[in-house]
Amino acid sequence: MYAKNAWNKYNNYDDIFSFGNEYKEFITKGKTERTFIKKTIALAKEYGFKDIKEFDIFKAR
Repeated sequence: MYAKNAWNKYNNYDDIFSFGNEYKEFITKGKTERTFIKKTIALAKEYGFKDIKEFDIFKAR
């Protein structure tokens, strides 16, 4: 009847807390909608995403 405790599925809590701390840092830096969007775009570009305006033709892979 009760949901299983998610903490029991993980062996390495460092990964969980690291993710949480990175998320808190990201939210702290992006306090307004404008700064949040700027930070999100920069992060997406850092991970290799490109602006849709950079493409002339789209092809399915």
